[in-house]
Amino acid sequence: MVPATSAVRLRLGIVAIVFVTMAVGVNARTAFSLLLPPILDEFGWDRGVTADGPWPRAEVARARELLESSAVIGKLLLKP
Repeated sequence: MVPATSAVRLRLGIVAIVFVTMAVGVNARTAFSLLLPPILDEFGWDRGVTADGPWPRAEVARARELLESSAVIGKLLLKP
């Protein structure tokens, strides 16, 4: 059995690690929102340009390819 003082120290150590991890995570998220406006000003971008980047376009292209390929496969499978 672990002595009571060791168990308490272990628990406090885990709590400290969790607090440090959360502090780093929250600061990273906040730093992004603080640094984004100067980056946008530097490159002359609109805020919407960063929100509507290449990701939605890639999703539309992927969906279109999936529809075309499924139509071709369907025609091949239903061919008499």
